[in-house]
Amino acid sequence: MLIADQVYLAGNDRIVAEGNVEALQGRTRLTATRISFDQAEGTLKIEGPIRITEEGGDTLILADAAELDAELRNGLLSGARMMLSSQVQLAAAQLTRSEDRYNSLYKATVSSCQVCETGKPPLWQIRAMRVTHDEAEGQLYFDEARFEVMGVPLLYLPHLRMPDPSQTRVTGFLIPSIKRNSLLGTGLKLPYFWAIDDQRDLLLTPYVSQNTK
Repeated sequence: MLIADQVYLAGNDRIVAEGNVEALQGRTRLTATRISFDQAEGTLKIEGPIRITEEGGDTLILADAAELDAELRNGLLSGARMMLSSQVQLAAAQLTRSEDRYNSLYKATVSSCQVCETGKPPLWQIRAMRVTHDEAEGQLYFDEARFEVMGVPLLYLPHLRMPDPSQTRVTGFLIPSIKRNSLLGTGLKLPYFWAIDDQRDLLLTPYVSQNTK
């Protein structure tokens, strides 16, 4: 379903929608400024600002422009941001949707901290060459990841896996936190949760600050 202020034919195989455009496909809802649908190739060229949501889902995708298939499940988005459960924000120059489950972000940053409009870096963030979100498994996979605090790199990991906020009990790193104490100074907590089995688990929380480890 395609709704807009204006919808018209451009040639024999192309439909153009302009102004307050809304596209509905199954459980997926997309809003944009302009959509050009090539019926012969089954592709959509979309001009933003773009907003993509899933009915009953916790994922929000924003982008400047996109080229997607008619199912709105596969394609390329540029200038993209993705919010997971309103807790974790991912931003990238380019986002690729594929196989109806994977969102791959290139040259991406990930953080649960609010990003300042002034451009000041958040308290913590992870920069990576690529971040892949597996919607089916609820996992985030990082390639060439660099963990930063206040814009200062502290840790490099070639590969890293973290559960997304939809997971309630799974082995992996949890959201790090910054702690300030008058005696210990400013410190970082990086918790790691180990789900041993259905009845047992273990939480390890390394703590490093100016005056203690």
